[in-house]
Amino acid sequence: MGFPATGQRGYAWERTKSTQSRLELIWLPRSEPARAEPRLRVQLSDPLATAQAEGAPVEFILSVCRGPRCGCTNIRLRAPPASEGAEPKSRVFQPDIWLDLETKTLVRGSDSTEYPAFEPLDGIVRTQLTDAGRQELRKWFFAEKLELILTAPLDQIDIENLPDSSSGEMIGFVDVFPCGLAFNFTFEDESWAVDDQFCVQPKCSCSETILSFLKLVDRSGVLAKEISAPPSIRYDYHTHKTKFPSDWPANGPSRTDLLGALKATNSKLDEHLQIRHLILQTLYTRQAIERFKSRLRSLSVTLRPKIGRNDPCHCGSGRKFKHCCLNKADPTRESPGGTSL
Repeated sequence: MGFPATGQRGYAWERTKSTQSRLELIWLPRSEPARAEPRLRVQLSDPLATAQAEGAPVEFILSVCRGPRCGCTNIRLRAPPASEGAEPKSRVFQPDIWLDLETKTLVRGSDSTEYPAFEPLDGIVRTQLTDAGRQELRKWFFAEKLELILTAPLDQIDIENLPDSSSGEMIGFVDVFPCGLAFNFTFEDESWAVDDQFCVQPKCSCSETILSFLKLVDRSGVLAKEISAPPSIRYDYHTHKTKFPSDWPANGPSRTDLLGALKATNSKLDEHLQIRHLILQTLYTRQAIERFKSRLRSLSVTLRPKIGRNDPCHCGSGRKFKHCCLNKADPTRESPGGTSL
C-alpha cells in the first residue's frame, strides 16, 4: 500500500505542557509487512491540556465503519481508556468521534454528550491534517474496507435495497459495495481505476465481466471531478477472451495497452474478479430465495381453508378449533378475560 514510516513512530514528544496544539499522523507495524496501522497523536494546548494526564499527548486508535455496504468515508477515533483506578472526572474526549475524510472535519457519534475538547480537537484536525496525510488515510481506509468486504460472512451481509437486476442487466461491484473499488493502476503517468460489473442471475454460469476504465488523475496531477461514459471492454476471467466495443475513444489510450497495464499491476486479476462475481451472485441468490419464501407464505395464507370455530382443529389434536389453535392463529385476538394472547 505504500504507507509511510512503516514500523517507525516518527516523533519525539516531550512529556511537558505546551502552549501550542499539535497533531501528527503516525504508523505502527502490523503482522503483514506491507500493511501498517495509523494513529493520530494530539497535544492540546492549555488550559484543556491540564484535563489530560498532566498535558500528555493523546494517541487515538483509528478504525473504519464495519458495515460492508456502507458508503461513508468516516474513520472512528477512539481515545485510549482511562487508567485503572483513575478518579471518575468528566472525560475530555467523547467515546464516539468520527473523522469525515471528505470534509476533514470531526463528527459526533451516537453519544451526543458535550465534551470540552471536541471543538479544539476539530480545529486541530482541520488545520494540521495535511492533504498528503489525508490521502494516506484514504489509501488505508479503502484497503481496510475492501478486506472487510471480502472477509465478511456472506449470510450476514445486508441484502436490502440491492440494485434491480430483474431485467438481466450487469451489476457493478461498487453499486452493491460503494467502497469496493479495487483495481487501481498507472498508465503513462496517469492514475486509473476499474469499475467491474457482473451478471448476477442465480442460474447463470457465465464468467464474463464488463471492465470500465476510469481516469482518476491525469499526468499533470489534476483529479477528475466527474467521469462520464468511460471506455469499457467485455472480459472473460476464465478464457481471457475480450470483446471491444466499436465506440472506443479514438484519442485515448489503446484498449490493449490499458488492459495490459491493469494486468501488470494486478497479477491475480482473474482470481479477484471470480471472487467478486461469486460474492454478488451469492447475495442475489439469497435475495431470490427470500422473495420466493415471501411469495410462498402469501400463497399458503391465501389457499388456507376456512375453519369453523366448532370444526376439529387442523393441528390434529382432536379438539375443537376454538379450544385449540384459534387464538394462536391470530395473536391479536383477545381472550375471554379481555387480554391479548
